[in-house]
Amino acid sequence: MRITRTAQKQANEPLRRLFASEEMNLADVARVMHVSRERIRQIENGALAKLATALHERGLTLEDLIGDQRGE
Repeated sequence: MRITRTAQKQANEPLRRLFASEEMNLADVARVMHVSRERIRQIENGALAKLATALHERGLTLEDLIGDQRGE
């Protein structure tokens, strides 16, 4: 299956936003991707849901994944 450049950007942006060294808000990401803030929110929620499902299947949670990074 071929992944389009747009699909690849959509997959990368939530991760970039989550792990970026400087914070980006929805408007910043929307401006970079040339879409609305609402669309970025939808993409981000979808990506996080998929990540949560994959982690759950392995007996993990999002907190397990990012807990140490947030000083917990």
